[in-house]
Amino acid sequence: MKLAHPLGGVLAAATVLTVGCGTDADGANRIESTADTVTVSNCEEDLGFPSPPERMFVNDGGLTSMVLALGQQDRVRAVGGIPEHEHAELEQYFGTTARELQSVSEDYPTMESTIDQQIDLVVAGWDYGYDESTGFTPQRLRDNGIPAYTLTESCPRSDGQLGLVDPWTAAATDIENLGVILQREDRAQQIIADQDQRLTALKQAPQADERPTVFFFDTGDAAPSSSGRFGGPEAIIDAAGGVNVFTDVDDAFFEASWEAVVRAEPDAIAIIEDPSGPSVQQKIDTLRSIPGLRDLPAVTEERFLPLHNVKWISGTLNITAAEELRAALEGWELVPGGGPQAQHTPAGG
Repeated sequence: MKLAHPLGGVLAAATVLTVGCGTDADGANRIESTADTVTVSNCEEDLGFPSPPERMFVNDGGLTSMVLALGQQDRVRAVGGIPEHEHAELEQYFGTTARELQSVSEDYPTMESTIDQQIDLVVAGWDYGYDESTGFTPQRLRDNGIPAYTLTESCPRSDGQLGLVDPWTAAATDIENLGVILQREDRAQQIIADQDQRLTALKQAPQADERPTVFFFDTGDAAPSSSGRFGGPEAIIDAAGGVNVFTDVDDAFFEASWEAVVRAEPDAIAIIEDPSGPSVQQKIDTLRSIPGLRDLPAVTEERFLPLHNVKWISGTLNITAAEELRAALEGWELVPGGGPQAQHTPAGG
């Protein structure tokens, strides 16, 4: 996990006319607007953005899923951080519009390509495009006259870790903010309402007397990458009726230790399926090689749930991942039957 630094600076906007207002005390999102500019709260800063933008650059599959769910793919000039397999995964949920997005890079974007593309809004996140080591940061973009929006899940804290709010709130905040910026407020509220309705159905499902523990395994041989309480996997596991074994870690994504995983004795293991890295089978082989872990029922009884990377990162497919994990936990008899059926659609889909 790359250390992120607090964002600095505010993109100056013209005199604004308030069209919606929430106070810091009640946690509501502050939204202000002119004819062609809106100001929204992003990572605890009030920042101005063009509304609507005409040449967006969107990095990574989670944020791209939000823009596609809002029906604003025509405003996207280019996307980055989305390998071919992720385009194919998004296409299953959003149709050919996902395939038609122009990808400028399967890896991190650069300042040069962003300027060359005449981008008028960058939407990315720390460790989802923004990176101090490459110089592609919100502040440097703003210094070059390019507004930059930050994925809420990745908002940096003063201690160098990522995450300020719980993951479901983070996703809803981005959907709402992007809805305002893209002038699709009604659609954004529909997406959030659908997510909330499906979350309620999961929470009202029969629960185990002792909730099963779930280890989220990203990748790693010597040490596993996993997720703490500010990451999307935390929200997915909790909604499914389980407990993230690293729920006490105040970070979104981090490098854990195999010793900590063994001590947690997880009942099930959720695995990122990412064809650009080690295969699911390779990751399972790693799990079977770890002393102490290989003998746990989660491994011996093969309680593995692989889900594509785009379902784990903050976006509109998180609710689908929660429904699929719930179904798996029921199948393993770790939670009672009777939960909602997985809809296999994004929030609002």
